[in-house]
Amino acid sequence: MLLRGQCYPVNVRSLAIILGPAAPGANTNVKGDRWSSGGIMAGVYSVYALDQKGAAIFELKTLAGLMATASPQVDLHISSPGGSGWVRQSSAIATAFSYLVSVGMRFNAGNRMAFMLNADYMDCTPDFKNVRIITSMGTKETHNMAQEIQTINISIGIAFRWK
Repeated sequence: MLLRGQCYPVNVRSLAIILGPAAPGANTNVKGDRWSSGGIMAGVYSVYALDQKGAAIFELKTLAGLMATASPQVDLHISSPGGSGWVRQSSAIATAFSYLVSVGMRFNAGNRMAFMLNADYMDCTPDFKNVRIITSMGTKETHNMAQEIQTINISIGIAFRWK
């Protein structure tokens, strides 16, 4: 069983380009909180020795479970010679099925120390319901949105055994 959590920033530069006005002389400013995910997963963990001594070990994990994801609050401010305004998308929380595949190598450097190299791929697509959007003009709306989240994490480390 694995408890997993991650935080990742909003790419405000890309949002400013996508959401920004095409009007000449207009400026766009986007601010956003972080995405965050956490959940519980279970699955199969396999270990394969690559030599007789067990000094080199290949590890494989395949996990599945539920991941709760919080979308960020995003604020878009637009100013131009003709006026200014803002749009705010509120944060929302959704739960989705998630899976993770991990491969790794462990090199035992004696009885108490090992060097590790791992790569994880995680995927989930939370479906956010009734996400509130308000504007400086007084408009209030709710929308449903889905966000595919795919992450690749590469880790390098040293493990110590306490015997």
